[in-house]
Amino acid sequence: MALARAARDRGQTDVYDACRRQVSRMRIQGALTSLARGIDDIFYRRYRSTAIREPVFIVAPPRSGTTLLFNLMARDQAFTCMKTYQTQVPAISFEHLIQRIARLDRPLGGRLSRLLDKFNEQAAQFEHVHRTRLEEPEEDSSLFMAALTEPNINLIFPFGHAMADRWYLDDLPEPERTRVMDYYVGSLKRHLYDAPGRSLLVKNAHSASRIASLRQAFPDLRVINIARHPYETVPSSVSLVANGYRVMTGVEPDTKRAEWNAIADATIEYYRRLLRFERSFPTDQWITVRFDELVRDPLNTVHRIYAQLGLTMSAEAERAIGEEAANSTRHRSRGHSYTLDEFGLTHQKIYEPLQEVFAHYGFEP
Repeated sequence: MALARAARDRGQTDVYDACRRQVSRMRIQGALTSLARGIDDIFYRRYRSTAIREPVFIVAPPRSGTTLLFNLMARDQAFTCMKTYQTQVPAISFEHLIQRIARLDRPLGGRLSRLLDKFNEQAAQFEHVHRTRLEEPEEDSSLFMAALTEPNINLIFPFGHAMADRWYLDDLPEPERTRVMDYYVGSLKRHLYDAPGRSLLVKNAHSASRIASLRQAFPDLRVINIARHPYETVPSSVSLVANGYRVMTGVEPDTKRAEWNAIADATIEYYRRLLRFERSFPTDQWITVRFDELVRDPLNTVHRIYAQLGLTMSAEAERAIGEEAANSTRHRSRGHSYTLDEFGLTHQKIYEPLQEVFAHYGFEP
């Protein structure tokens, strides 16, 4: 808000007003979450003993096909994954309240359905870049947002670059890193509380910033990385956040300013970190697949992932994943056009820090 007030003093009242609205929203959401989680600790305290065994994390850089793969694997009922609304208030008591309201929705005239439609209508403005629905599986960025350890903070604030040093949870001091991970693990346990016997499937395009923390919390985790050419992902990452910011705040972003350069820098850094982790993980816990292979033959790519990570695909799951693969175009970006220049980028700026990555994956410079 100090940065927002400075913007207001420069005459950018629209930026100030957008920030004030978002801070108010986050405070309300935080208070509701704290209340709901406090109720959990009284009435659902058994969630604490919920075991998280062999969770599967899709960790590729933004715009690498993570949503496509996530939606394919989410069709396997052996997995459970958080829906968008569940990431906003991660609490058992809130989930049970929503379920009760949903059961009463029709007798009450469908008010909840209309509210859901209103949110989804707003999110549809973002659909050409990334499909978002409250009731559909989504990445768990919101679980890190309140701690400001999540680059997607740029979706709602124009000053996220001022906190870029906080985007890398692995690099934070141990006490804060532990506090953030305790909240995260508690959120995942709450989700699994109502999904006994199922494995956790998580997708987050910013997980490269916290893989060491995830590995420490879940030593038996399985990791899937998707290798897509950085010339495609880096500008697309900036475009994604800029479009999201435009929709969320109503403010037109200046994509050549420092905050948007920081998004490009983070995507580049993710490639470096992912390669380093890929080399440190055993092959039965890590697999990297090529984006073009995933798009060209999604079902066989998923088969290869299951085989390498020691996962079992039932006949029912294979049918469901096959159906999703046949309809996978609904999860791909449409009409999402941009140029390197509009974000102040060049091929050289991307290639220079990623020469080792280009060589490792055989990307054309």
